[in-house]
Amino acid sequence: MTIVELQRQRGHLYRLVLEDGQELLLDRDTVDQSSFGVNGDISEEQLEALREDSALRRAKSYALYLIGIKDYTELQLRRKLREKGHSEKAAQIAARMVELGLVNDEIYARRMARECRLHKLYGRRRVVQELCAKGVDREIAARAADEVDESEKINDLQQAIALLEKKRYNIPNSEQERRRAGDLLLRYGYGWDVIRQALRAASEDNHGDMGE
Repeated sequence: MTIVELQRQRGHLYRLVLEDGQELLLDRDTVDQSSFGVNGDISEEQLEALREDSALRRAKSYALYLIGIKDYTELQLRRKLREKGHSEKAAQIAARMVELGLVNDEIYARRMARECRLHKLYGRRRVVQELCAKGVDREIAARAADEVDESEKINDLQQAIALLEKKRYNIPNSEQERRRAGDLLLRYGYGWDVIRQALRAASEDNHGDMGE
């Protein structure tokens, strides 16, 4: 087959057109490192090799762009690559980023667990759920949540009380207010035992303030 056109496209892409009408988008590096040009002949095997090489380069380039902006888990990176049309190379490239140390689920889990626990005031259960939803292994997620609690010397009850204070539910006197406060804590991942203790503590604090 003969190459009849090789035209620069947007970004770093080239459009290669063959005499039979086939078209192929190739990245610039693949084109620069090949020996093919307009009016040159290319076999099916060579064409397929170009296609594979370009697909790999483009997927790798996009992965590096993504992780340069923010952290990803391996699963998240695979999903983003698939969304961009790199389905065939997603698993391979994501695994390569892990090998290079550019993607690390354990580091990601520790950072996110700290953010969810200390800033969003999620319960431990919700922290683990959030991490698992991002593709973190459940064992790694649980360990990350425990590490935050241990290093910060906190527990679910302390965090639940802090959440009530932050959301101004520190005066749950009426049944309606207690129900609203309980629903809030439940959404944030706290169990019923902790919810009951947190509501009791908030109520006792309020009564103490009134006594003063």
